[in-house]
Amino acid sequence: MTEANLVRSIIESLKKAFPRAVTFKHCDLMTAGIPDISVSFAEQNTWIEVKLFKEHETKSTVSKHFDRLQLATMRLLEAQGQAFYLIGEQRRAVGTALGLWSPATIAGVLEFPYPEVTLRPKASFKTTMTYVAQRIGETNGL
Repeated sequence: MTEANLVRSIIESLKKAFPRAVTFKHCDLMTAGIPDISVSFAEQNTWIEVKLFKEHETKSTVSKHFDRLQLATMRLLEAQGQAFYLIGEQRRAVGTALGLWSPATIAGVLEFPYPEVTLRPKASFKTTMTYVAQRIGETNGL
């Protein structure tokens, strides 16, 4: 699976969960720092940045996935509403695991790389997407 395929799967899942929402995929060379996906629903916006790790990445290789401009943008968006990272990890035994992290958590882990803190996903795609849909629904008063 590629990151582009993961983004497509996430968008499909969001569109099923929120058929009346406006869901955009943001991607081109002119939108540096802008998260991959935005969901506008019930007068609220949610911003999602997707990352895909390879199996057995180390902390040093994981940190290369996070651009400073994008992290700063995500922190600003988080302060104004809802923004989070969906991080997938390819695992041969179970497919792609997916996890959800706030930009503040990502910034903390990157700034203070404690060995016991990990960004490794723990749940299945379906479980995490169910949680994401609940978060978006709660934010929008559903």
